[in-house]
Amino acid sequence: MKVWGAHGEFCARHQWEVIVATLALLACAASVERGGAARVQRCAGWARACPGLEAEYQAADAVVMTFVRCAALLYAYYQVSNLQKIASKYLLIIAGVFSTFASFIFTSALASLFWSELASIKDAPFLFLLVADVARGARMAKAGWCAGEDQGKRVGQALALLGPSATLDTVLAVLLVGVGGLSGVPRLEHLCTFACLALLVDYLVFVTFYPACLSLVSDFAAGRKEIASDGLFSEAELKPNPVVQRVKMIMAGGLLCVHLTSRWPWSREGGLLEGALRDDAVKADIFTQTEDLVAGDELEWPVLSPSSSAAKLNAKKRSMAECLEIYRAEGECATLSDDEVVMLVEQSHIPLHRLEGALGDPLRGVRLRRRVVGTRFHAEAAIGQLSYLNYDYSKVLNACCENVIGYVGIPVGYAGPLVVDGKPYMIPMATTEGALVASTNRGAKAIGARGVTSVVEDVGMTRAPAVRLPNVVRAHECRQWLDNKDNYALIKEAFDSTSRFARLQEVHVGVDGATLYLRFRATTGDAMGMNMVSKGAENSLKLLKNFFPDMEVISLSGNYCSDKKAASINWVKGRGKRVVCETVISGENLRNILKTDAKTVSRCNKIKNLSGSALAGSIGGNNAHAANMVTALFIATGQDPAQNVTSSNCSTSMEPCGEAGEDLYVTCTMPSLEVGTVGGGTVLPAQGACLQLLGVKGAGLRPAENSARLASLICATVLAGELSLMAALVNSDLVKSHMRHNRSAANVQSAAPAPASTATSTSASTLLRVPTS
Repeated sequence: MKVWGAHGEFCARHQWEVIVATLALLACAASVERGGAARVQRCAGWARACPGLEAEYQAADAVVMTFVRCAALLYAYYQVSNLQKIASKYLLIIAGVFSTFASFIFTSALASLFWSELASIKDAPFLFLLVADVARGARMAKAGWCAGEDQGKRVGQALALLGPSATLDTVLAVLLVGVGGLSGVPRLEHLCTFACLALLVDYLVFVTFYPACLSLVSDFAAGRKEIASDGLFSEAELKPNPVVQRVKMIMAGGLLCVHLTSRWPWSREGGLLEGALRDDAVKADIFTQTEDLVAGDELEWPVLSPSSSAAKLNAKKRSMAECLEIYRAEGECATLSDDEVVMLVEQSHIPLHRLEGALGDPLRGVRLRRRVVGTRFHAEAAIGQLSYLNYDYSKVLNACCENVIGYVGIPVGYAGPLVVDGKPYMIPMATTEGALVASTNRGAKAIGARGVTSVVEDVGMTRAPAVRLPNVVRAHECRQWLDNKDNYALIKEAFDSTSRFARLQEVHVGVDGATLYLRFRATTGDAMGMNMVSKGAENSLKLLKNFFPDMEVISLSGNYCSDKKAASINWVKGRGKRVVCETVISGENLRNILKTDAKTVSRCNKIKNLSGSALAGSIGGNNAHAANMVTALFIATGQDPAQNVTSSNCSTSMEPCGEAGEDLYVTCTMPSLEVGTVGGGTVLPAQGACLQLLGVKGAGLRPAENSARLASLICATVLAGELSLMAALVNSDLVKSHMRHNRSAANVQSAAPAPASTATSTSASTLLRVPTS
């Protein structure tokens, strides 16, 4: 009470200072221009309607604002009726019109300064009538003029009586009206925001500007005795009801809890505020995965998404309806904050797999998908360990992967130089198997300057649809029709018309009852060609159906191709590229580098790769480990890793040669290498770099030139790996090399149990070195 009295007396005794200072602040607020970049045009707002949504909001706007206008007029009439009971008409003019007008002017100025969308509310006067307490000003005027002789003390005593209750009323009204800001309806949120601002400004005017003006008017009118009290002042009239005050305090506390839990939701873990943790998590994610790349004297920082700016990370979260309006109007959500985008994803307004397109920023799309997936499956820690920065995701979209959440870094080593057809190559190999690169490199060293000679045949990619005829007679007629050269020319014309590079070579027909398997084989240039052949086969089937309308296409792929499965047809007829490589290893290199001799290695090759594979019923597996080199090169150069099943078909042959039989003649025959240097994963930066290292990136000057060269390099690398492994097997070096390259000391120590004694420690160490395969 004393504080309020002192404050009111100060305002009354320094009338001109308070009035001038307040008017100066008002002038500043009205004239200040907001700096910085122009705000992004928002869809939601009272000054404009969302493009394409005018009809949806016209009816709602009319209903809401009609209710506001009617309520404002009725409430104004109620206030005027009460004022006539409280004070005279003169006090009504002073307290009612002046305080309301001053508060409205201040509210409009502040709204224009901080919220441009609020400043344009055309129904602001009606809204202000709903929240302005005109009667409070009239009570203060009556109390001030009736409280005593000294005008400063009179106003101070009046404010001391009305200040605490006015403060509680204002807090309660702000909390109550602010609940409308949680509705998610943009127009209602703007309406409630303006109302809360009006309540606060009206309160500030009541405790500062209004007492000063009241004291000034009192001074001017005192000499002429124009102000006469309508009755004696009684403190009991202004003293609030304690029961009502307690109820108001309880209501204020409850509403405060509602606002806290709605605007700043608590997380499940530790009771920390979710909003505060979110920014820290994003910053930690960026800094933990960002690496400083030093090149010379310059520090190259990784390129981050534009969405990593502090402004977007800390932007205030808007309502669901407003965010949805912006997304629908703009066709994307680049202007929305991360929290707002996640909210739209969680409510299924934006499909999770379309984040990159909706944001127009692939890196930001990956980052937000990681956040959603981590939260949804409680895998934040695991997702955080998966790298995602410093990667060009624009190359991945619609080409290599969907629902991207990061990338797996696989080490790339090189083997070589490996001389192939007279030219040395450094062979990039992406693998996590220790000793593989070292072993292949040893094989390349044993081959030496003599090098590998290769022969490549472009067999062509295959696709075999399954079609069914009504009976075996019609199936036989269809097969005979395809065997006719003129009819085949029609099929070839239809097939070749679908691509500039695909050229049909053969249609091999397999028969099973009334079902035919039409194995289309076509060359596809430097592309691996699965999509080309599929498209051509589909177009050929449309033509064939014109001649056989009773034919039913069961499947575009009938597994007679055969793709990504071990199949003898690929071993016999070939698929992709058929490559044969040969070399001669001198007896000196066999002794000095491989620590063996020609007779021993050739004998092991016959027993292991030929007899052992036959006994196992292997298809295309007459080799030691061709799939190792094929897969490592496939991953490094952007091939389809799943096609290593077919591409690893290899027959390795070794036999002594030379005058004394000390040299070793080695060949590798790979009839179905499915490779390409354009399309698919070859477009990725790292894979493109490996292709460029081999000199086969992109399309060659002649069709299939680069893809044929890549196939020969893969087969030559397989030959080097086969040679090294076979030598290691006959020397029992396999386990020792894997222990040296495949298991680090740290891994062994972490896996070993704590030794109880020297004897048990030695035993455990021995067990750890037993190979797992």
